[in-house]
Amino acid sequence: MNMIESARRVTDRESLVEFVREMRDDLNSGDGSWENPTLERFLDALAAWCSESSAAEVVAPSWTLVAEMLGAASLYE
Repeated sequence: MNMIESARRVTDRESLVEFVREMRDDLNSGDGSWENPTLERFLDALAAWCSESSAAEVVAPSWTLVAEMLGAASLYE
């Protein structure tokens, strides 16, 4: 699954829930595509991406931005 492309399709709460479930399934597939497969590494990457991204400047985040943040954390180094 391409996390960023999938994240950009999130527009509301329901589609965010579906995206998170897709993330879970992708992680459980065990194909090694996740750079940050543990909760600790995922959360570290999420924090790093949020602090270094231009998304940090967004005043009113959208459902899409939340999904992009989660998707990026699975891959961010």
